[in-house]
Amino acid sequence: MLRPIDVTVQGMRPSRYQARQIDLGPLGQRKPLETPFALSVIRNDLIVEQDLRTPEDMIRMVPSAQIEARGSTEWGRPQVRGFQADVTGNTRIDGFAAMAPTAQPVEMYDRMEVLYGPAAALYGVGSPAGQFNAILKRPTERPLRRLHLGYLSNSAFVFHADFGGRGGEEGMFGYRANLALSDGERYVDGASMRRELASLVVDARVTKHTVVEGVVGGYLLDQRGYPGGFSYGAGASTRLPAAQDPTRLGFGQKYTGTLGKTGFFELRARQQIAHGWHLVAGLAHQRTGREFRSLTNTLSDNVGSYSARVRETADAQRLTGNQVYLHGRFGVQKLSHEIHVGTNGSVLNGQASKRTGQYALGNATLDSPELWPEPQWAGTGGMYDASRTMMQSLVAGYTMTLFERLHATAIGSMTWIRTQNHANPAAAGTAGAPGAGAGAESTYDANAIVAPTFALGYKPTPRTFAYANYGMGVMPGPMAPATAANPNETLAPYRSHQYEVGFKAEVPGATLTTALFRIERPFAYVDPDDKVFRNQGQQVNHGAEAGIAGRVARDLVVYGGLTLIDPRLRDTAKAATSDKLVVGVPRWQGNVVVDYELPFLRDLVSSFVLHYTGVRAATETNRSWAQEYATVDTSLRYGFRVKASRLVARVAIRNLLNERYWVSIFPGSINGDSANYTAFLGAPRTYEASLRLDL
Repeated sequence: MLRPIDVTVQGMRPSRYQARQIDLGPLGQRKPLETPFALSVIRNDLIVEQDLRTPEDMIRMVPSAQIEARGSTEWGRPQVRGFQADVTGNTRIDGFAAMAPTAQPVEMYDRMEVLYGPAAALYGVGSPAGQFNAILKRPTERPLRRLHLGYLSNSAFVFHADFGGRGGEEGMFGYRANLALSDGERYVDGASMRRELASLVVDARVTKHTVVEGVVGGYLLDQRGYPGGFSYGAGASTRLPAAQDPTRLGFGQKYTGTLGKTGFFELRARQQIAHGWHLVAGLAHQRTGREFRSLTNTLSDNVGSYSARVRETADAQRLTGNQVYLHGRFGVQKLSHEIHVGTNGSVLNGQASKRTGQYALGNATLDSPELWPEPQWAGTGGMYDASRTMMQSLVAGYTMTLFERLHATAIGSMTWIRTQNHANPAAAGTAGAPGAGAGAESTYDANAIVAPTFALGYKPTPRTFAYANYGMGVMPGPMAPATAANPNETLAPYRSHQYEVGFKAEVPGATLTTALFRIERPFAYVDPDDKVFRNQGQQVNHGAEAGIAGRVARDLVVYGGLTLIDPRLRDTAKAATSDKLVVGVPRWQGNVVVDYELPFLRDLVSSFVLHYTGVRAATETNRSWAQEYATVDTSLRYGFRVKASRLVARVAIRNLLNERYWVSIFPGSINGDSANYTAFLGAPRTYEASLRLDL
């Protein structure tokens, strides 16, 4: 019988939520216990049992991660250990570069793997925010027929169908299809959120040692009427107020929101060359388009006065990724070797709207928000080719294992970057929708950027692992503003550095992890004395983490952990911001899922999810703060059989205590010279009910 050539991991059978493998791209599949880096894996059972529907739902499960909203949490960028992800360098789908600020459909994910810290040696250019790698669902060996029907607060419904299986002689062909649809108000009267997904994954076992895979699909998210962002300045008179009630009409407008469409394609082949050697090669393409009517409520004083304004714009991206990796393993039990060589890269073509509309709606107060008439939209004037960015990295890695106890890993990458920015050909817009401006033509080249990572690991026992690593991250250098003494000069690539030590242990049914880390990243600003734009500041984050995943008792399953971070700005543009805490990064954060299986009826599971975020700086001078908050989600699910089918009924309450909180806070820039900040409200208490049917 033909067999797939996935690497299998031997050992104890994992319990619920406990990961037993991770895909490290150029390094192939690894046991998490023997991976000398901090990481989290959100498995499919966690996605299904907790009914996670958005990337934000998944990110909230990671103890060291947050979402930074860009219009809303649906369009946000993730951050790990206090560092924000960039547009494409830190988010991946099956190891291919993916757009971060674009809504993604969780229904097609098998799992999410999060690697903490800089990963330039593995994937090339990216911020030190780690790697968020979504692994898509694959064809199942046995027939899968799963239907999910759900109801959310305020007359919203959810439908999801997941079908998989194999056919042909000896299961030569496989398929996995996912269809999803949801629509409704959710928690704001008159608002709407519609999500549509259709995806298909197929594979063919061409020979005993060759598998070819293909993915195609599309996704739509249309979100209208939810609270906009709240903007406030750096002055003492506009401090961030207490979090407001997100259900209040007027904080959002029915006609504001975002429409996003995504199409994707992937083709990949896996070839086993010889025993211990295999080759992976593939291409992926993602096409996105977004139309924004973004609402911003700008606070003007410290008593809640604000002005509302809508920004109308649009953009589109075409992102093509590639990967070719050769993995080899050889040696004997006393001394074994792993060699990994390959390349990965991407080409990103960006389009922007020729015109950006700005529409003033009116003035109100937080105590009395208002609804305003819809403006007369002038439109965005079509699109123009705004930029083209090409990145390609060569990657080589080597791991030596001595007596199955001592592990030494060295990885290095060499990256080439070329960016071309194009001017907007349109003239200024109308008075109602002023033009975006002509912009400036520019070209940026960075060649042969080297980034290494080194790691040592030691297994005192077969189920424990201690490690230390050093990793370098690389980001493209920024361009000097027109007001600087060196206008339009592009600086050399940024290099970030991480130092980490950690310890992992597997106990029966669960995995325990701890880590200490220090990460540094530079930033640039215009020197107030000579007006030159240069690298002269740093963000330095120290921290500690502890995590747990798996069954800790006969009736108890736990997933989550706790993170402590000290995020500091050093040598900033202003003396008042130097050595201050980074805006929006909590010093304490914890996310924990607890499943309790009732002893008298083990198919009845009570679940509690705690999200805790500590006090966060709301301005870079640290004169304003966002208060700590904790949300509690609770659910009850019961599984039973009707003839040959299994059903799981679930009821849940999210944010049980109806906590009001700011889910995301971020500055206009991170160099200690920001003139404004933006905050987004978190969701209120909502109710859910669902029925999952496995035919």
